[in-house]
Amino acid sequence: MTFGWYLNPMGRKLRLARWAFAVVLVLGGVARFGDGLRGIVGGLLFVAAGGVLLNPVRKYIWSLDRNPRADEEKLRGPVMAIVFLLLFLSGSYLLPPAPSDAGSEDTSDVPVATATPIPETAEPLRSTVTPTESPTPPPTAVPTPTATPTPTATPTATPTPEPETKIAFIHADADGNDNENPNGEYVVIEHEGPTVDLSGWQLSDEAGHTYTIPDGVTLSDGEQLYIYTGSGEDTATELYWGSETAIWNNGGDTATLVDADGDVVDRYTYP
Repeated sequence: MTFGWYLNPMGRKLRLARWAFAVVLVLGGVARFGDGLRGIVGGLLFVAAGGVLLNPVRKYIWSLDRNPRADEEKLRGPVMAIVFLLLFLSGSYLLPPAPSDAGSEDTSDVPVATATPIPETAEPLRSTVTPTESPTPPPTAVPTPTATPTPTATPTATPTPEPETKIAFIHADADGNDNENPNGEYVVIEHEGPTVDLSGWQLSDEAGHTYTIPDGVTLSDGEQLYIYTGSGEDTATELYWGSETAIWNNGGDTATLVDADGDVVDRYTYP
């Protein structure tokens, strides 16, 4: 029976188809189960399964007539149906699985490195503090500045006038002969202000004739002192030079009054 199967032309075609299909199944097993021994064993399992499916066909062919042409025509349809059925059933193993959207594939045998999660330091929550509205202090009344009183002007003290002692008048032209009437000549000295002490003061003319006022002579405010050229008895307001001749020139002369320190107090010139 087996020998007849090999001599049958249809059987030879099926045998070639079976071997070709076996090779396809082995490749499918390798593609399905991976390279190496595991893929080859899977392919052989597919070949065994294919042989089981083809045995009924082989027996059916053997029972047919010995007309190879007729047998070929009768078996073309069933054999092609079984071949396409086996190809259809093993198609998912011959082609590599299509990648899924998630990009997943069989990685059961490949260790996958697991990324160690890096702990993130939680940022501390910042509490938002709503500022409390400070109460507005009541407005403080601004004191009205007190007007600074205008300082009263200090009255200016009236300066005390310095004592003024001066030569008020000179009577140079005596009655008659001047040398015979020396007391006809005289000089008037007047004073304004506080009492002044005339002790040691001197009266002189341009020719250098000089008279020194004796000690103790004073003049009060508004008083006058007469100094005569001739001789006589001195009083508080009248003094005598003691000259025997005239001193003051009738044609003009200058009288000078100095104090006890030699400072000029007054100078009087007449024509």
